[in-house]
Amino acid sequence: MDVPDRCDGENLRVLLESANIRFRIVHHKIRGSTVDQSAERGHAPSLAVKVLLLEGLDHSDEKVRLLCAIPGDKRLSYDAVRNVGGLRRIWTMPRREAERLMSCPSGSFPPICLEGGAQHVFDWSFKAISDAVVIGSGCLTESYWVDIKEIIGVAKPKFGRITL
Repeated sequence: MDVPDRCDGENLRVLLESANIRFRIVHHKIRGSTVDQSAERGHAPSLAVKVLLLEGLDHSDEKVRLLCAIPGDKRLSYDAVRNVGGLRRIWTMPRREAERLMSCPSGSFPPICLEGGAQHVFDWSFKAISDAVVIGSGCLTESYWVDIKEIIGVAKPKFGRITL
């Protein structure tokens, strides 16, 4: 299955609405980095949720998929994710594979994997956020303001200190 260059975010909208998660759509131009994209939307990079898709091997050599969500102003610690996930090895999922799994282009991944059985691992700092955050909508020109606690309720992630 090919991934479209643009996605309409319909699957995520349906999920959010069915889970009674309130969201506000923000339309914006495409910018390269999380910092630039946050500036375009008018908020601090720490309020953006950056999503990375990883794969790894557990101690039985079973392949595991991980969806990791971190604040937009942080970098992921692969060692920390490996420890939180109880994995022997870990690596970044190839871009095209990640886009197929998420059914949207890289750079617009929401913090919820709708298919594919990925384990969700969120940085511990999201537990302390009481404000809304900005998540990818599946479309490079659209994002959603949502309450992170509501997203956590749907994703049911593991938590860990997974940033540098």
